[in-house]
Amino acid sequence: PKIKNGDIVLLKEVHNRTVILYGEIYLVITADYRTIKYIRKGSSTGRVMLVSENDRYDPVDISVDQILKLFLYKGKFEKSQI
Repeated sequence: PKIKNGDIVLLKEVHNRTVILYGEIYLVITADYRTIKYIRKGSSTGRVMLVSENDRYDPVDISVDQILKLFLYKGKFEKSQI
């Protein structure tokens, strides 16, 4: 996987959700969970698809309104680099 357990990720907060870069990795925070996923276009306007790099997990289609905080993935430090 691109991000492994124990990695430290570098993030940039996204304040304007109308400028989501589809196909990029984001930390998505909702009322129910925090997850790092690729964001793709959703099933309809105002929705996004959260897609895992691991194909064992199904994509999740959510409303952009459910997103409380959004952070763009910028890079990482692996445990072995520290």
